[in-house]
Order: sequence, then C-alpha cells, then structure tokens
Amino acid sequence: MKRKFLLGALLLAPCMLLAGCTMTPELSFTSNWYANTANDANLTGTREELVYDVTFTPDESSAFTAEFTGTYKTSLKEEMIQSEPGTPLGYCLRTELSLTGAYTVDGKKGDTFNDSVLSEVWFLRTSDRLRPIKNVRTVTYHAPDFRALDASMSSLYSYTYTADYNAALNEVLLSYDFRSPSAAEDRETRVRIGGAGTYLDDAEILFALRATSLSAALSFRSVNPVTSELKTVSAGRPQLLEEHKATFSVGGADASEHTLTAAQFTLAYTGDRSGRAQLLTYAACTDPSANTYRNVLLSAEGFMQSTLGTFRIDLKEAVFNNK
Repeated sequence: MKRKFLLGALLLAPCMLLAGCTMTPELSFTSNWYANTANDANLTGTREELVYDVTFTPDESSAFTAEFTGTYKTSLKEEMIQSEPGTPLGYCLRTELSLTGAYTVDGKKGDTFNDSVLSEVWFLRTSDRLRPIKNVRTVTYHAPDFRALDASMSSLYSYTYTADYNAALNEVLLSYDFRSPSAAEDRETRVRIGGAGTYLDDAEILFALRATSLSAALSFRSVNPVTSELKTVSAGRPQLLEEHKATFSVGGADASEHTLTAAQFTLAYTGDRSGRAQLLTYAACTDPSANTYRNVLLSAEGFMQSTLGTFRIDLKEAVFNNK
C-alpha cells in the first residue's frame, strides 16, 4: 500500500483537490489523558510517554513474504499555540515507529533493513475540538521489490510529508519532499476541507479517540495522506470488555497484568481505496475524577496498512500525566 502511494506521488503534478461536501457530526471531546478528565484549561506540565511492542503476522499465501519487529513510542506535551504569553492552549504529539524487517522470495531470505516513521503533530485543546495546526512526518521505508539488485530485495523510499492547515481549517497544504529515490520529484497539493463536523489530522486520530466517550459509533472528516483526498473516517459501536487483561508497566514500575474495563471497536476510512479496518482496544473511563488508565490505547490490530500481512501494537510501558 505504501509503495503504491509513493509511486503515485511521483506521477502527480502540483494541483488543487476539490473535495465534495463531507457531512459528519460535531464530536464532544474530554481530556481523558488526565486523571481528572475535567482538566482543559491548565495544560502546563503535561507529559505522557507510551511504548508499544510491534508484531507482524505475515500472509503465508504469497511467494513473497515479510517479517517485522519493532517498537512504537508516543510522547505528549503541552505547546504554545496561538495563545497569550505563558498560556499553553494546545499539544504536541510526537510518535516514533522503528522497525527491523526482512523479505523472503521463494524461500530465499534477503538482508535485514531498518524502517522508521517519525511524526510530530500540533493541535489545540479539547475545548477547541483538537483542531490540527500542522503535521510533519519523516519516513524511511524499504518497499518490497524482488527485482531489486539490493540484497534486501527492496527499494528505498525516504521522504518528509507535511500537512499545514490554514487558520480557518478549510484548506490544507500537503507537501512531499523526497530524498530517495533520486528520480522522485517533490510535490505540493492543496486540499479544500469542505463539509461540516469534526475534522482531525490523520496523525492525531488514535490519540483523539481517547477524548471520546468510547460508548457509541462515530464519524469525522480527515484527509487520507495515501490518496490526498478528504474522507470520512468511521468508528464502529464499541464492545465493552469488562474484565480485559493487559500486561504493561506504569510509571517505571515492573510490568504486571492489569484487569480493566476496555472498549473495542473498528476504525476505517470510507469509500474507495479505504484500506483495511483497524481493530482498536482502549481503556475505558470508569471514574472521570480518578481516571486510572487515562483511556489509553491498549492495542491496535491492522496498525499499518500492508498487503503482506498484519501489523499489531500492544502497550508495554506507560508514564501517565500526574494531573
């Protein structure tokens, strides 16, 4: 999937995409990453660090198979965004995906390689509906290529993707700055954000879902970075798991098994070229004034799109906000 996107990007000249009207509801958000979920004004001192294990289940039906292991880390902090001096009114969410992988063709395994995706997204607080400001993503990706001369049986793609939103949140400038392959051309695409309802940048979606009630189906607008089109993203009605078990550490202590109430649901873009749905499991809020597990994402199956198998992440370490 990613390789198709990159190859398509080489062929597209700078253009303006005019999206049709996409109507979704205006979602209600709560700051569930705090122990006291009512906190929305005092963001100073916000710090959260999460670490996930990444596993990959290959599709064995193909002569071309893959294997991956890695980690996914997220870091949240308050940020000075369009605010009075000394008053942070938004957040910066940094995520880092690190993978070690290898491809096998007809039983012959290629050399291992390292892939990475580093993303930083800036957005406003919940009372401002987590409105995105900017997203910068740096990608290093070895696309499977059994014809490649490289011993890893892959072709290297390296680029930076930027989504820069205007103040009215009715337009976003998408830019692609390629470092590899050398023949790739940089490009810019302006996408008009039409319609109504909540809009989220794709890099903040998994975080923003923590701010919902996790009790009902919902939908919102987002630009799909693979197709550069405004799409509706839909989350199915969550299934409540009252005694869900997950093993992870909290606050630097040893890892232990936690039995907690969780909410599980599917998430996917709608329409053509939507890709596979993700199966997400979040800790549910049982006490808004003492939200022990902060509505944290516990696991995501189908975390990344791949035609060679299924990626999954599972929470292993959590350092929550002490607020």
